[in-house]
Amino acid sequence: MPRVIDPAIITMLSSEAAYSVAILVDIEFPDPYHLRFTTKLDNVEFNGQTYFGAGSLGSVSMPESDGELSPASYMVSLSGISDEILEAVAQISYMNHKATAYIQFMDADYNDVSTPQILWQGLTDGADIVVSETSSVTINVRDRLADWARAKLESYTNGDQIRLHPNDKGFEFVSQVGAKDMAWPEAEFFE
Repeated sequence: MPRVIDPAIITMLSSEAAYSVAILVDIEFPDPYHLRFTTKLDNVEFNGQTYFGAGSLGSVSMPESDGELSPASYMVSLSGISDEILEAVAQISYMNHKATAYIQFMDADYNDVSTPQILWQGLTDGADIVVSETSSVTINVRDRLADWARAKLESYTNGDQIRLHPNDKGFEFVSQVGAKDMAWPEAEFFE
């Protein structure tokens, strides 16, 4: 994915003026649990959506660059969650939902310098829920490279094909073909 940095950000960074950043997080859980929040104190409108201002109650891990092409994982945390929200969050399946973090640069007066830029993207990979006086939820996110190291669970069987496409009968006789002895002609046959 090519990245283009907004010229306003480059100008601000090269001027050595004071600046701050805010992170916007969008985790695409099924509605009504779609999670959008920002580390700013107030709500932010971006791409026609409202990001809830979580302030210091939210944290997002930043990507680390080691110069290598290697899998990365990130953590998105929310703390101080009410019991009602915590109960709703506990009912969601956390696996394999798209998550995107954006970085938004602001000047010394907290005015937006440009539109938010993509910081990282990935898929959710489980969550840790801590129930206490200040309950918290930490959602783990992995990038696409992490999937390359995972074993593929699907195989070319009729059961897997039916699970993906219930009306497809293309693999119905695969098991019979696999167990069949076939006589393949010798090389001289093709001459």
